[in-house]
Amino acid sequence: MIVNLQYMRGIAALMVVLYHATENAARLGTNQLTQLTAGAAGVDIFFVISGFIMWVTTSGRDIGSGEFMRRRLIRILPLYWAATLALAALAILVPQLLKSTTFELQHFLGSLFFVPVERPLTGGYFPVVFVGWTLNYEMAFYLLFAVSLLLPERHRAWPLVAVLVAAAAAGALLEPAGLAGFYTRPLILEFGAGVLIGVLYTSRIAVPRVVSLASFLVGLALLAALCMSEGGILIAGPMAALLVFGAVNLEKSSRPWRIAPLYVLGNASYAIYLTHIVTIPLCQTLWRLAGLSADGWHGLLYVAVTITASAVVGIATYYLFELPVDGLLRRPRETLAGLRAMPRRLAGRGDGVARSLSAPSR
Repeated sequence: MIVNLQYMRGIAALMVVLYHATENAARLGTNQLTQLTAGAAGVDIFFVISGFIMWVTTSGRDIGSGEFMRRRLIRILPLYWAATLALAALAILVPQLLKSTTFELQHFLGSLFFVPVERPLTGGYFPVVFVGWTLNYEMAFYLLFAVSLLLPERHRAWPLVAVLVAAAAAGALLEPAGLAGFYTRPLILEFGAGVLIGVLYTSRIAVPRVVSLASFLVGLALLAALCMSEGGILIAGPMAALLVFGAVNLEKSSRPWRIAPLYVLGNASYAIYLTHIVTIPLCQTLWRLAGLSADGWHGLLYVAVTITASAVVGIATYYLFELPVDGLLRRPRETLAGLRAMPRRLAGRGDGVARSLSAPSR
């Protein structure tokens, strides 16, 4: 576990929530807040982290393509499918609750199996859980990485990165439409950047602490620049790569930072990312029912409340659903044995409490 990387995941999740919270605030009336588009760069950080983690977790290990994909599916599918099924059920049973989501079988099946299908009402390759568009990229990268595992490790990284560069170059030169255009966007290069950071991290090359710190600070400066511009991939991609490079190598050269709340947010980052698209509209509805607006300080308060609520819901989802299901799928025997033993442990605790209550006081 690279602790600093967990912190980066937590920060990336909150950035995306902030992006959607400031966008959502405008629907409450004459909102004076400007949508913080820089928050969308949280996705870029996630992509760089993904490339890095795929390399680091397989480097020096004898793991086949099939086992790699099994682990990735266990990590991604349960919560995503649960969220997709829940929203699809709402779209069928109470369609009036969802303004931008309607049920269409082809779109629903495409969403479940990470095949980009245009969204029925709004267009664009957005699945039922609309932030799942990033998972379509993740799954494509996982498949490419699984193929690369057929090569010896010393010959694996550069062909993998070369394919990503060639795809992005083809997209820039040919500007294809449809799925070809979707999968050749420049942001796929961020997976390659993460892989190269992972290659350096697992090598014997020692990155000086001053270089790691400088990388992190430059990444922060680019993030600040992104807040004041529409730099897109020209800023977001390098920003994400520099932040991740600096964070992981700072921990490698010294002790990790100690920020417990960020560690919890990092653990729950996937759950926060998937659930905040429901939490934010719910906050908007409650805010409107309370007769509040998004003007002035009310807007700042609304954003703070929605971010806090999204974090709380995501953390609860992580501990109550994601973590137990992940344990059940990865270690079914141990998890089931623990669940069967739970009543006995609870009964034992109850007996202990009863004996302590009935014991004479001294």
